[in-house]
Amino acid sequence: MFAQFLAAFQFAVGVTLPSVFLLLFGFFLKRVGQMDEAFSAAASRLMFNWALPALLFFSIAESEVAFGGQAAMLSAGVTVSLVLFLGAEWAASRWIEKRDRGVFVQGIYRGNTAIIGLAFCANAYGPEGVAVGAILTGALTLLFNVLAVITLSRSLGRGGDSPLAMLAAMAKNPLIIAILLALVCRAVGLRLPASLSQAGHYLAATALPLALI
Repeated sequence: MFAQFLAAFQFAVGVTLPSVFLLLFGFFLKRVGQMDEAFSAAASRLMFNWALPALLFFSIAESEVAFGGQAAMLSAGVTVSLVLFLGAEWAASRWIEKRDRGVFVQGIYRGNTAIIGLAFCANAYGPEGVAVGAILTGALTLLFNVLAVITLSRSLGRGGDSPLAMLAAMAKNPLIIAILLALVCRAVGLRLPASLSQAGHYLAATALPLALI
């Protein structure tokens, strides 16, 4: 029993430490003045608009994982998010000022699936884990956007965006675009030229280190 616990503990530490080291490295760079707010903002845009979508695209498009068998995982992710959202809305209605409720609720139900979650998946399970995590990331990104519109509309006393406006905003999300394109490529069996694929992999490889730093 102790040997099993020790093995599980070593596995957990091995999965967690690489991300922790990168976070500490980012903190160190900021402390010594080699990374400022302007760099962080530019790096975040590069990561969100290009590097992370590239990671999601190639993880899904080139994976051998059968995504049809991930219904249980998706159901669990969506259910937990909805439970957290409803619980946060209830708590906010009792103890939080109305104008602050939207921010409070989003802080409760929004997870960091696309950065910390994918980093843990990559460390624990390799490319296959990232591919499965990418599907969950896409589903929760859609859900989080819908819930954000609902809670902000309620807290700010507005009627809310129209369904078409909400769909248009989500259709511009780089993560969602990358995931949908990857699923289309898998469905039709499309393979990118080797040189373009290699360049995309170079870009994708920067996503998680850049995001964590």
